[in-house]
Amino acid sequence: MAKSRSNAVKDFKSSFGWEVERHTPMTINKAGVYVPEDDYVALKRSDNGTTLHLANATYTETKNAAFEDYAHKLSEASGYALEGFAEFRDGEKVLAYLKATDDMVHKHLGLPSENYLVFGNSHNGTTPVFVGSVNILLRCHNAWGRVMQGLKVRHTKHQDYRIEMFIDLVRGFREEKEKEAMQLKRLSEIHIDEKILDAIANRLLNIDERLLKENILPSSTGRRKADLMDSFTKETSDLGMNLFGAFNGVTHFTTHKKFSTDAYGNLLGGNQKITDDAFKIVNEYATLLA
Repeated sequence: MAKSRSNAVKDFKSSFGWEVERHTPMTINKAGVYVPEDDYVALKRSDNGTTLHLANATYTETKNAAFEDYAHKLSEASGYALEGFAEFRDGEKVLAYLKATDDMVHKHLGLPSENYLVFGNSHNGTTPVFVGSVNILLRCHNAWGRVMQGLKVRHTKHQDYRIEMFIDLVRGFREEKEKEAMQLKRLSEIHIDEKILDAIANRLLNIDERLLKENILPSSTGRRKADLMDSFTKETSDLGMNLFGAFNGVTHFTTHKKFSTDAYGNLLGGNQKITDDAFKIVNEYATLLA
């Protein structure tokens, strides 16, 4: 099992140092003899033999060398510096972090932030080539990330991606970040109270109201809620008792209190789901309270 760490720690590489290899899987027939499964392919790491995916033999993978080349082309098309590469879950997904020059959060909220365009690919068959974003507020280093659902590129047999594709991805990224910053600005203008913070915590942690009423909340859940409420207190004290402060309470919790093996910036994994759910919840409240 990978060692847990703070998601505020960068561990980028200049290159992955391994490749995806195609192997024919073997199976045992009725006679007890190993025979090849020619209709399938096993994708494995070249460095340690870990199996990343078992797929139909017609499956087309994107090699790490090609992905690194695409990342450099995306850097050229965007003007964003390529800071390095990272792996998620032992290489099931691979990521390239490009430091963006557009600080939409600073533009709309006056809070300097560090922003990344994250270019990603899966070796486990779950997603095509995709684009994500990571924001880190410099005042607290709270981080949140998300995959941009509309910015994905299907694996192709010839992988002859043109420069126009990368320019389109950058344009889409900038449009999404502008929209996101405007949503955050709206959240900062909507006042809330402690009851709403408590309700947000209960929803995020899937706490049954019956358990609260009967005072039989499991101790581990109680500790998680206490940590989250502490994060709410810290961030709303700094940013105001508003929905933006509440959202930052969640990002403080996932960045500084909930250690994990998720990707840098909480882009993938359990922490990403929490922040994604939180963003949806606070925007629901924004609609109700507007």
